[in-house]
Amino acid sequence: MARKKADPTPTQPAPELAPNVAGNQQLMAAVVGSYSDDRDLVNQLLGQAQAFNAAGDLLRTFGVSKLAYVKENKLYRGLAGTKIPNGSENLAGTWEEFCGLLGMSVDKADQDINNLRAFGEEALESMSRMGIGYRELRQYRRLPEDSQTALIEVAKHGDKEALLELAEELIAKQNAEKAALVKQVDEAQAVAEDRQQRITALSDKVEKTEQKLAKAQRQWRAATPDEQRSELEQAVRTAVMDVRTAIARESEEPGVGLRGCVLALAEHAAQHNQDVAAFLGTCFAELIVELQLVRDDDQLPVAIPVVELEG
Repeated sequence: MARKKADPTPTQPAPELAPNVAGNQQLMAAVVGSYSDDRDLVNQLLGQAQAFNAAGDLLRTFGVSKLAYVKENKLYRGLAGTKIPNGSENLAGTWEEFCGLLGMSVDKADQDINNLRAFGEEALESMSRMGIGYRELRQYRRLPEDSQTALIEVAKHGDKEALLELAEELIAKQNAEKAALVKQVDEAQAVAEDRQQRITALSDKVEKTEQKLAKAQRQWRAATPDEQRSELEQAVRTAVMDVRTAIARESEEPGVGLRGCVLALAEHAAQHNQDVAAFLGTCFAELIVELQLVRDDDQLPVAIPVVELEG
């Protein structure tokens, strides 16, 4: 929508100001002075500036919505180059200067604007009448959007007790959900840290194994044929010992080693009149065949003789 052109003739002279409001009135004039197309807004702000100062409450008449309008549209930049009331210093046209000349801190102004955006003018005004302070409003702003909406609807009815009761319930719910989320994050972090520790340990183990393998390979390449033979014979002895340990006759504990397992099965079969001879015969035949296959492997460059052991 096109703005109205500025009327060179003022529609109404500015009212005479009381001494305690002249500075703020001059500020408002400076802010909007370079926005002559907003003539109606200028007159409104000038008139209201005198009214709210006379009442001793800046925002009661001026309204947070107008304060937000000044900030959002950066009207305070119109202060740049003007002099501070009753002073000689030129202003830079910042939001901080604007708030200071209105006699309020930037934090308070920003909180008022944030509260307005969160709750709307009607609910905010109602909560203000109830005596809801900045600390409570800051808590309410941290609530989820649906919780804020519920508070707004209750606030519009002006029931302070109902509002505080609902707020307490919503805050407790939010705290419980936050605690549950923190617990989940902590548990997930603990699992991740444990997994990382296991990965690190496994990585260290692999690295050490690789180092041992590399060392063994270097030693093997540097060894003489007789030394290499001795090492290979030791490997065969170790493998044979592992097999003999598994099938040793000395192992008679039920369920331990080959002999122990055979004893356990045979005793169970005897107690219940069961026949397991064929099953055991097959198992031993498979074991003997496997040993014979290793001994008689055609790929072996030497023939392994059958040696009869004494005893």
